[in-house]
Amino acid sequence: MRSWAFAGVLLLSLFGAAAPAAAAEDLPNLGVALPQTSVSGLSSGAYMAGQIEVAHSKNIVGAGIVAGGPFACAETASGELFPYWPIVVWQNATQAANACMKDSWGAPDAEKLAKRAKELAEDGKIDELSGLADDKVYLFSSNEDQTVVRAVVEAAQRFYQAAGVPEGNVTLVEKEGGHAFLTETEGTACGLSKDPYVSDCDYDQARAILEWIYGAPLADPSPSPTGKFITFDQSAFNDGVPNGLAAEGVVYVCWDWWGYSDIDYLGKDAPQIKAVWAMAERLAMQP
Repeated sequence: MRSWAFAGVLLLSLFGAAAPAAAAEDLPNLGVALPQTSVSGLSSGAYMAGQIEVAHSKNIVGAGIVAGGPFACAETASGELFPYWPIVVWQNATQAANACMKDSWGAPDAEKLAKRAKELAEDGKIDELSGLADDKVYLFSSNEDQTVVRAVVEAAQRFYQAAGVPEGNVTLVEKEGGHAFLTETEGTACGLSKDPYVSDCDYDQARAILEWIYGAPLADPSPSPTGKFITFDQSAFNDGVPNGLAAEGVVYVCWDWWGYSDIDYLGKDAPQIKAVWAMAERLAMQP
């Protein structure tokens, strides 16, 4: 699936869109307001959005989760008790397929997952859950989505409520469409679930997400882009440890929400979360 994206400037630099090929450059210092960051994504990107939001709740103001479920959904009990990575990866992947995309094993236990998040916070691996109290969360489930079923998305709603997000700060939008990010005019026919997983459903989902999180109407889009997409070198953010990210940033396929990059994939020091947050911190530096 397409990668998730930060709002604002980070939306321009990380959110998937067609752009002319360009040589990778250093990620610039732009002085963005880190404590006003939001994170959004589709499918695996939706799971990663939730993971980063919960891990860095002190600085993140909200999340847009399109066809995704609750935090830590794919983590298995044996993975906690017997952290032998090759076995954990297989077990987590099996749970991801049967309990975090489908509801073959029943819907995810939101209360249990909220308790797990609290344990991680107490261990210092993620921020305190109190940082979620003022977040705005947009959840979305398409009527024709058979990849991530509605019961899983509904479990995400229950997770946020159990984790302390006020009921009025969480919205669950149910609308026609397949397993895709929805637009007003671009992409495949509405209801299809196929590459590039962007569908024309007469719905500006990006706008809906940002307006829900930030609480103010966005300006109308300009007839042509006024900024530019930055193709940047992501290898500078791997901290010497392979993290599964592509060499260049702009678009990335298949985020780690079940542990293929490391057994500790949910906390602030998880390879992908650590790398992406380092990118956010770089963009927050003054020019």
